[in-house]
Amino acid sequence: MELLENAKAYNQKLSGHIPEVDEGQILPYPKQLSIGGQKNTPFGSILIYKIDVNMPLYRTASNEVLAVGAGHVENTSLPIGGDNSHSSVSPTAACLRSQPLII
Repeated sequence: MELLENAKAYNQKLSGHIPEVDEGQILPYPKQLSIGGQKNTPFGSILIYKIDVNMPLYRTASNEVLAVGAGHVENTSLPIGGDNSHSSVSPTAACLRSQPLII
């Protein structure tokens, strides 16, 4: 199963809907959107051209992650869009110290 399909199934399960695939095929959170199943690697980035922000997006919002990039808050939808999808992302503390992030 491709990464995007797997993330969609993960989000469906998280939102209480029945995934379109066998639940046994859904990757655990630490491996979602990970090429080669690697953990602790960025799975995206946040780009805000107007204020010249480009930061990596990691799984979880731990202090270690927020020291180097933005963190996806576990138990919220993976940020891929779609119905019943509600993602939460925490920006890096370094970004907030240098300039306010107002969205």
